[in-house]
Amino acid sequence: MKRYGRSRLYDTVNRCYLSVEQLRRWAVDGIAFSVIDAETGLDVTRVLPV
Repeated sequence: MKRYGRSRLYDTVNRCYLSVEQLRRWAVDGIAFSVIDAETGLDVTRVLPV
């Protein structure tokens, strides 16, 4: 995933935008993912609100 301005989340594999709720469901289901800030290139996975 890439995070763009205003916390927009983009799935680079499926080429679509996702919501934080969708990522929460993935986390609950045990689906591994990481979120990279598009501007800085930093891993911001843990920054997302739970």
